Order: sequence, then C-alpha cells, then structure tokens
Amino acid sequence: EILFAQGVILVEGTSEMFLLPAFALRFGTPLDEHGISVCSVHGTDFVPYVKLLGSNGLNLPFVVVTDGDWYQSAGDETLSRGFRRALEISKAAGYPDYPTLEKLYKSRKWIDIKKMVMQNGVFVGDRTLEIDLFNVGYGPEFASTFEELQAPSAMLIRAKKLVEMQPPMDYETEVQFLSDISKVGKGRFAQRFASKLDNKRCPDYIRSSVTQIARVLSQ
Repeated sequence: EILFAQGVILVEGTSEMFLLPAFALRFGTPLDEHGISVCSVHGTDFVPYVKLLGSNGLNLPFVVVTDGDWYQSAGDETLSRGFRRALEISKAAGYPDYPTLEKLYKSRKWIDIKKMVMQNGVFVGDRTLEIDLFNVGYGPEFASTFEELQAPSAMLIRAKKLVEMQPPMDYETEVQFLSDISKVGKGRFAQRFASKLDNKRCPDYIRSSVTQIARVLSQ
C-alpha cells in the first residue's frame, strides 16, 4: 500500500486501521479520494518506515499516530514512551529541531514537545486509542459493541458499567477494558465500532493527523 499511496498515515495496529478512515469520512475527508493509506507497523517501531518514506527514500508525505503510553519510572516519575518514540521518529526523519526536542524531554516539557512533534507530523495520544475514545464520550457505544459481538456474560456485565462510567478510568479498569477488547479481537471490535463514530466526539490528535496530511496533499 505504501508503494502506491500518495500519502501515508503510519499507525500502531488494527484498531487505528479501521477507525482513522471512519473518522476521516465523518470529517468529509475520505482518505481514498486523497490517495492516503493507513498502514500499520504492528507495534511501535516506526523508524524503518519513516526512513523508507522520508527524503532519502520514497519521499512521500506521511504522518505518524502513536499512543501516549505513560508509565511510572524507577525514579517514580510519570514519563511517556509515546513522546520518547516521537523524538526517535523526528531524529530518523532528519528534522532539524531534534536537539531542541531532546532538551525539552530532559526538562519534561510535555506540552512544548507535543506542539513541536505535531509540526513534524507525529501525533501522540493521551493514553491508548480505545481509552482516548472512552474519554471523549464513547462509553455507551463501547458497551453496545460488546453486546452486538455477543461477548461472554462476564464481559457484558463489565461493558454495561461503561454506559454510566465517567472518565477517566482508573488503571485497573483500563487494563481490564483493553483485555476484554483483545479477547474479542481488536480488529473485529474496531470494525464493528467504526460505524458508531461521529464528527463531534473525536480525540484532537486523530483529527489533527488527518487534517494535516490532507492539507499537505492538497497543496
């Protein structure tokens, strides 16, 4: 798909492959009409793909969408693997602001980093995509998707609680929620869930990633 695309959105997995094109349709920006392909790296190692797409490779417009993946360090700091990943992508792409990004990372200037890497076409989520979708109000839609896919009864009991649950989820609930989706099948779940998306409830980084690459290709 990369070889025949006019532009590429690199993502981590199957959920994004189904949900980003569905969101783009809601925005009135069908990706196919712009020649944009959503390509999964099936993990978080974006660097080889960035080098392939960059100025020393195919020289194609691209953006990267990745999870925030916050965690507690050994020193009890709250750090983001997603922003660390964004720096590695910026370095691999040869962006001149990489030294500045390194300084900002050492100073834990997360907001400044987010703004700079977005200019480089790297869009970092808050948590994981599914959690970010819950946090913008898709609890009822998640619950109905579990029901439509005839999930086991224990999952359905947990899913019903999503309807009234207010964000943010606590850590244990997040882990269980993501585990339930994985057991149903992330691709299968995302394919069914995609029909429930709307234009208003969309994480900002998803909207921005689609808008940016569509704008680049229209120039």
